[in-house]
Amino acid sequence: MKRKIISLLLALVLLVSVMPTALAAEGSFTDITDEATAQAAEILRQLGVVDGVGGGKFNPAGNLKRAEFCKMAIVMMGIEDLEPGYRNRTIFTDVSSKHWARGYINLAASGEEKFISGMGNGKFAPDEYITFAQAVTILVRLLGYSDSDTNMQWPEGYLTLADSIGLTKEFDIAPNAAITRAQAARLFAKMLLCNTKSGGEYLGRFGSVTENVIILSNDAVAADGSSGAVYTSAGSYKTDVPVADSTVGKRGTIATFDGKLVVFIPTDTSSRTFSVSLAESGWFKTSEGSRYTVAADTAVYTESARSVWNEVWLDIPSGSNITVYFDAKGSIEAIFFATSAADGRVAVAMNEVKGNPFTSLLGLPNDVEIYKNGAPATAADIRRYDVAEYDKAAKQLRINDTRLTGTYENAYPGPAAPEQIKFMGRLWDVLPCAWDSLGNFELGDTMTLLFTSDMRVVGAVTSREAGSTAVGIVTAYGGGSVSVELLSSLREGIVLSGKSVKNSVNMQGELVTVYGTPSGELSLRNLSESIRADKISIADMTYGSLAISPAVNVFDRVGKAMPLRVSLSDLPATLARADVIYAGTDYAGRVDMLILNDVTGNGYVYGKTTVKITEGDDSSDGTEYSMTLANSEGSVSSKFFPINIIKNNSYGGIVLSLDGSRVIAGVELSRIKNVSRSDFKTVDGQVVLTANGISYPVADNVQCYNAAAGEWFDSLDDARRFSSVLTVYYDRDPAKGGKIRVVVAE
Repeated sequence: MKRKIISLLLALVLLVSVMPTALAAEGSFTDITDEATAQAAEILRQLGVVDGVGGGKFNPAGNLKRAEFCKMAIVMMGIEDLEPGYRNRTIFTDVSSKHWARGYINLAASGEEKFISGMGNGKFAPDEYITFAQAVTILVRLLGYSDSDTNMQWPEGYLTLADSIGLTKEFDIAPNAAITRAQAARLFAKMLLCNTKSGGEYLGRFGSVTENVIILSNDAVAADGSSGAVYTSAGSYKTDVPVADSTVGKRGTIATFDGKLVVFIPTDTSSRTFSVSLAESGWFKTSEGSRYTVAADTAVYTESARSVWNEVWLDIPSGSNITVYFDAKGSIEAIFFATSAADGRVAVAMNEVKGNPFTSLLGLPNDVEIYKNGAPATAADIRRYDVAEYDKAAKQLRINDTRLTGTYENAYPGPAAPEQIKFMGRLWDVLPCAWDSLGNFELGDTMTLLFTSDMRVVGAVTSREAGSTAVGIVTAYGGGSVSVELLSSLREGIVLSGKSVKNSVNMQGELVTVYGTPSGELSLRNLSESIRADKISIADMTYGSLAISPAVNVFDRVGKAMPLRVSLSDLPATLARADVIYAGTDYAGRVDMLILNDVTGNGYVYGKTTVKITEGDDSSDGTEYSMTLANSEGSVSSKFFPINIIKNNSYGGIVLSLDGSRVIAGVELSRIKNVSRSDFKTVDGQVVLTANGISYPVADNVQCYNAAAGEWFDSLDDARRFSSVLTVYYDRDPAKGGKIRVVVAE
């Protein structure tokens, strides 16, 4: 099948701070504001049916002439290559040899698949505006229907038939009214998914049809190494017509022919884009506090790969946007996670900022949303050395100011064009846009690195120009070396290591800022200073006189254990001054990091305990205490001190030291007996137990035990199915953040 080929020349100003990439247009036409019309116009652009009125405009409110609509129908049929052979005939007296559409009109009236007959007086009226009834009649005939299918009534018969096959259900237009270009585009797009008289959707005319396909990238690399391919959940396809950025992340139906993508039709009405505040192995919470369950094997797509939830949830940082696709029952069947840096649209504000420098650097649309460090922002919030990435699927510009200052230790394969560099004791991936700025430094120099959201290097500046913004916890200290795990909002598990600057105090477990010295050592500074406030309202998002950022990173910590990331929805409405270990602020003076002192109880591992006491003899150092805690995930054994004693064969929670060698804190749970399985309810995604007039939230990772069989259930639902009467255990008063931690079926 011969298709019309449209070539779009796309210009992108490539500056030192921009990663070069081949990009499709963000939107095909700049003057369309209605989404349905924009989608329809994009579909017709892909098929070569329309190319606008020039200047990137579509003129959606303009009316269409009968000749123009006739040409659109011919192109939609894919038979425009026959048009030149029909130019030398006179069929209608008002379509002269000089009329631009003569070949199209004659082909429509006398071709093998003719669908017009004129005005009945030997004329066609090519330059009159086409009416709704006339347009519908043509499209119904393209679907294979004729006068005999409409009881020979015009226009009523055609309009009734069009409504019954789904062509005009969303239209309320008088039959004799002239239609606009927007209405015509929507009619053509609707026709593609209508069944023809002979059976099957009209879309099948263009090739093989596949439904429920997600567009993942419109600038992927094809199998032959060429750029500009379309990567989808059904595979990769080359295309003659670039697919617009506005389609990325959408789900719909595709038609492919001869290994190429011909057209994509968005059909999805069951997807939503969320900002994630916390992701876990079986669920995620949104920034609004809603919780969604995700099966471990749920498909998760990025712009370049397919994975499953169980393999990627650890790499979804707070503030990330994901598009979730639901099935007919409301369950999550697929997720699209836009890793923007992989898309190549990343830039650094290397110069003094005036307005939004990323608009021109990245070729952004006018309606792009701006987020900085996960919070809504404006152009006024952009600072020099900020890093920006554009998420095409969500139309969001995501900016972060994460930086690290240290020593340039090595470069691989070499300093001229490094793919990786060694910096502060670890290897970092480097994007090509960082090569020029890295070239200003030699190995051994102190520099500050700038990062994308997935912690890849995009630039380097001197430590005088920009300093480190990193905060972490010392996980290992001794023997002249140190390791620090960063408490980052971007990516978990980033560990810096190296020689330590001599310090007379053991720093293990301390919260610190970390810097690399010119001698290659890591210098640690305690987070001794913190903003103090007597009134902290989570409900009002205020910290004394300061606002709390909507993208605040919250960690809860027990003693000197590893802080655990928690969400705002886990916190009580108010906090006391003693509840806060550390509070930090962002560029706007808002509190963007809170490290709390055992506020949520989430820092404990809960289960059933077995305590062992070994009495010392004359040759030993004394009595030894050890404990084993078992739950559905296995068991852990460790030594502990008497101050942490939990009764043997009871239900409780423990916290291990950073090295796992001992129990540093423990809590014995309180019991509520004779709880009915029906006392558990789900409210706004949170399971709640009401007992004795008090509502207790149920922990997301609640442990459920079958006491009769001595086995752990896989879920709360399993425990409720097994027994109608249960015993539950909670850690503290719900008003103070307490939750049901263990459920036991006797």
